[in-house]
Amino acid sequence: MAVCLLPPASLGTDDADEVWTTRIHHLPDEMLLRVFELVDGATMLTRISMVCRRWRGVSADVRPLKIDLSFGTVVGKKASAFASRGERGALMLADLARRFRFVREVNLTGFSNLTDGGVTALAKQCPELRDISLSRCAQLTNAGVIELATHCPHLSRVDMSYCTLVRDDGVVGLAQICGKLTSINVGHCPLLGDPSVLALARHCPMLTHAIFDLCNELTDESVVALAHGCPRLTHVNFYFCIRLTDASVTALGDNCHGLAVVNFGQCSKLSDASVLSLAHGCTQLKDVSFRGCAITDSSAVLLVESNSRLIEADFGQCGQLTDVTGVALAKHCPLLTVVSLRTCHLMTDETAAALGHCCPYLTHVDVGNCRKLTDRGVSVIAENCERLAVLDCNACSGVTDSTIAVIATHCPRITHIKFDGCTLTDKSREELAAIRSQLTFTSGIPG
Repeated sequence: MAVCLLPPASLGTDDADEVWTTRIHHLPDEMLLRVFELVDGATMLTRISMVCRRWRGVSADVRPLKIDLSFGTVVGKKASAFASRGERGALMLADLARRFRFVREVNLTGFSNLTDGGVTALAKQCPELRDISLSRCAQLTNAGVIELATHCPHLSRVDMSYCTLVRDDGVVGLAQICGKLTSINVGHCPLLGDPSVLALARHCPMLTHAIFDLCNELTDESVVALAHGCPRLTHVNFYFCIRLTDASVTALGDNCHGLAVVNFGQCSKLSDASVLSLAHGCTQLKDVSFRGCAITDSSAVLLVESNSRLIEADFGQCGQLTDVTGVALAKHCPLLTVVSLRTCHLMTDETAAALGHCCPYLTHVDVGNCRKLTDRGVSVIAENCERLAVLDCNACSGVTDSTIAVIATHCPRITHIKFDGCTLTDKSREELAAIRSQLTFTSGIPG
């Protein structure tokens, strides 16, 4: 690597035409250190420190606060080789971490070969760790979780989603030691049950984010306790926690008035009572999902009327909802960007037209399987929502080439159209694809 420097002006005109070239190894340690401080922590760990003995020594004085070794990054893919070497890999991780004891945030997402030994070695060398993502670290078990908590007691954010071997004992130990937790994500960990949530409710009163999607062993007992023990909750996700009833949502509505994001999709035992409790107790909601719940217009309308700052709303598969809810949603929530009314069979063009006229910021619209929709309603969305990127009209047989023509004219950002089961010709598909080179037609998504 070469650095070009201009000579001092005092050398005269002729000399000034020359350019001095120096190699990076000519730079003093102080200047090299300043350069290294501009490099991200992951590159520092896996590349800079391994170039030569001098660079390793200089890099030891850098104190990055964040290291991203997630598998999706180029550096992460190289670093993941360490994790696949068993105990030797653990020692290598420890050696890397030892020189960065002040790291506060580490992202190890996707390290499927990372063992408890590797996590333990890392934790021992990073006692100031506050934020760690171990999502999809499939070999992580309770032992690794407890070691992590023991050596990093100041943790505030932990992501262990898709760590399918983690059980209640691990989460209970984490909660007991790390009482300052504000965010935990254990979604898609099917072995977890009430003991995990009860421990968080008892020991982590500052919790704001609780993600438990697809933890379908949870019951009302633990969620009610969570609502009472963690009143600062702002984000909760209990998607497909099929044992929960209105008692859980009512407790959250009564105690957690700062809720902004709630997901109770596919909690089929919920009814209007759940939605009403949120409508009365939580007026700062920005993202709600009651997909697949047995709710009606009477509660849904009150919810959207009391939460005009909604940005995302998912009422898909709520088959009892009608245009009364659809129109109210459009009129009271003009900031909507994402809306799903999939399989709401009773909704018509009145809802689609209201969304088009009142919600100009829409980017994602799913009205698939709303079989009463026609060109008249969907075209209004296309005409007025120029930011529209994704439109799903699967199984809407009343939608034809006419809508495609409107999209081609008015939606410059459209990238995905899902029109399987609509009355379209190949010609309209070809015309729109020619206009929008990035356009993707998809023939259906899971309902």
